[in-house]
Amino acid sequence: MHDDQRSLDKNRRTVLLVYILYFLGFATGVSAAAGAFVAHNRQPAMDGVWRSHIEYLIRTFWIGLAMLFVGALLAIVLIGWLVIVAWTVWTLIRCIKGVIAALEDQPIDDPQTLMW
Repeated sequence: MHDDQRSLDKNRRTVLLVYILYFLGFATGVSAAAGAFVAHNRQPAMDGVWRSHIEYLIRTFWIGLAMLFVGALLAIVLIGWLVIVAWTVWTLIRCIKGVIAALEDQPIDDPQTLMW
């Protein structure tokens, strides 16, 4: 196996690991933070297809954390539960879309998007 192929495989595994940690975050909470840590640390080493995924994952974490924080604050007046449900759906769609693209070795078309 060539060094270029090893690098691509390593980047792909890293991206898929972060997606898995985000999915596990729904059950543990902590694993999503671990995924964000991995994404931030591996970002400088990523290029091409995988860089778009890492940028997308980092944005997913930070925007999602902000949504979750606002939802938790607003839960006192009940509307926060709607924000938390929206965060759950938003995060799941982004992660599912990302995993599908990663498994097909495709980049995220617009990693800066707020949607999908």
